[in-house]
Amino acid sequence: MNELDSLVESARESFARSATPAELENAKAQFLGKSGRLTELMKGMAQLLTTRAAVPAAAACIAATASGLL
Repeated sequence: MNELDSLVESARESFARSATPAELENAKAQFLGKSGRLTELMKGMAQLLTTRAAVPAAAACIAATASGLL
């Protein structure tokens, strides 16, 4: 999942650039918040046009990625 890898790299860079706790919280919200980029990917699972078996696998991959960012 190239898009997911790119998103993770962006999140890590944003977290690393955060100089204050408030900046880190804002960066975290940008990726993991209610309307965050990773959250939007999870919401997009319903739009996958692949087999039903691929949807849980993709969701598990995204969830694991989110856990790794926390």
